Amino acid sequence: MPALMTAETTCTDEQPCPRFSPCSGCQARQILTSEDWYLISFYRLVAAQVDGMGGRPRLEGYRAALDLYGYPRSHHTWLAAGAQMLHGLMTKQDKVAWQRETGKHYGQIRPEDVS
Repeated sequence: MPALMTAETTCTDEQPCPRFSPCSGCQARQILTSEDWYLISFYRLVAAQVDGMGGRPRLEGYRAALDLYGYPRSHHTWLAAGAQMLHGLMTKQDKVAWQRETGKHYGQIRPEDVS
């Protein structure tokens, strides 16, 4: 997921990605949903909201951004939780071993595989 968040495209129209080895930009377009991009765009707003001790997210900063940028109140809880999860992934605080644990590539993993 972290590579997908940057969505860097290294292919071009003249030189597309190999079918079995797409760049992160192509993978992002194939895999991420509009809801994923919504969460990622919120995370990008609050990524710098961390305390100095351990780099944990500052939830008051998250709350302020949710209000300041006019996110619907019904989205606040899942956006804050999702941003915390992305923070853990991006800062490598969480050890994600999806492939080893599920035997699947991350693009094949479904919610039931990680619950």
